[in-house]
Amino acid sequence: MNGQDYGTLLSVCIPVYNWDIRPFAQRLTEELESEGRGKNVEIIIMDDASLAQDLKVLNREFISAMKLENLKYEELEENRGRTRMRNLLGERAGGSISYFRMQTSCPIHITS
Repeated sequence: MNGQDYGTLLSVCIPVYNWDIRPFAQRLTEELESEGRGKNVEIIIMDDASLAQDLKVLNREFISAMKLENLKYEELEENRGRTRMRNLLGERAGGSISYFRMQTSCPIHITS
């Protein structure tokens, strides 16, 4: 990208329900930063009212400790289900392209 700032080009939208997001979020942010893509990518993690309170606390504390401007975490008070979660994440996404990473999909390596 020749050092130019093109704004947010990609929104990585991650719905979470009773899932420890820490390993995936760590790996994703490290990979984006190592490839110099961090500035043009936002990561939106949204918890769909998980019942596992311990995971919610771990996820919340981990995301907060990362202190990344382009990493957003939100917890919903009421479970919305997959379709409504995707729609809500899509509304929050500010990138030109949105990628939805579902819990059942495999992480992929970002290549040029």
